[in-house]
Amino acid sequence: MSTYPFAPFVSTTPLPISTGEVLDKLWKTLRGNWKLYLWLGSPLAAVGILFLALYAGALFVSGIFPMHPGVMPDLRAFFWVYCAMFIGSIPNLFVFALYQAATAFATLSKARGQQITMREAYAAAWRKAGRYCWLMILHYLWVAGPIVVVMMLVAVLMGLIQIGTHPNPAVLFVTIPLFFLFYLGAMVYAIWMALRLGLAFPASVAEDLPAAAALKRSSRLSFGVKGKLFLTLVVVAAISYAVVLVVEFVVFGVAALGVVLFQLLHLSMAVGIALGVLAALIFMVLMFLYTALAWSAYSITFTIVYCDQRWRVDGAVTSGFGPSAGGIVPA
Repeated sequence: MSTYPFAPFVSTTPLPISTGEVLDKLWKTLRGNWKLYLWLGSPLAAVGILFLALYAGALFVSGIFPMHPGVMPDLRAFFWVYCAMFIGSIPNLFVFALYQAATAFATLSKARGQQITMREAYAAAWRKAGRYCWLMILHYLWVAGPIVVVMMLVAVLMGLIQIGTHPNPAVLFVTIPLFFLFYLGAMVYAIWMALRLGLAFPASVAEDLPAAAALKRSSRLSFGVKGKLFLTLVVVAAISYAVVLVVEFVVFGVAALGVVLFQLLHLSMAVGIALGVLAALIFMVLMFLYTALAWSAYSITFTIVYCDQRWRVDGAVTSGFGPSAGGIVPA
């Protein structure tokens, strides 16, 4: 075990790493390096918030949400909104690819006891940006491909239904439940494939694997641990959701208190607007921090499981991601 470069992320028992051990190692890694992971996740959080803002704006101007009561929504706009969303998600995927590679590189470096900075991690990812972007595209197609197909079919159907007439209730009565079942099946498939292929980025970074080989490697290493990995991610998601609830409770509580004080003190409208903008900015900053650290938690989880599974599948490996293994070396 002492010769394995990622020994800190391997279970201390003969059995595969447990959910409790993964969560413990995740907490220690994130707690001791939270500034690093916050900086690593900052570009992804910024692009994600920008994408959501643009998507919300597209929904607003598309006519899907009527501004006047009694007006039917323009369902034909679904097609163009989904097309815009798909096109707009491409830059987001590329940023996510570099983030995944940089975070995996940083986490693997920490496992080896090496100090790493955000610049070094992203520099290592950038050196093979083409590979990681292609890996992200393949990963996206395997995981979310059926969901995209179902959503595009819904958009096309909504557009066809409303061409020159109002929606046919009988058609909607049949098609909406049917597409819901298709969508539910696509979601189940996406979760399964995300667990199966989730170790691809750590494998590609640590073993210098091309995209297709990294996906095959992840499929092999994830065999037998998908349930455990799913349970761990559910716990991480539950904690993340609880953090969001706390943030919303505090922010909206303070906002409600501000409204009461605004009324009692008879403050001017300009002051009220300024306070509202300030509260919105604070909320955006908190959500920015949450997004950066939450995605880091997911990425670290996959890397920890990868390190443990690689040890058990391959046995004692004396070379890590370095020249002897053909992997990348910290800058």
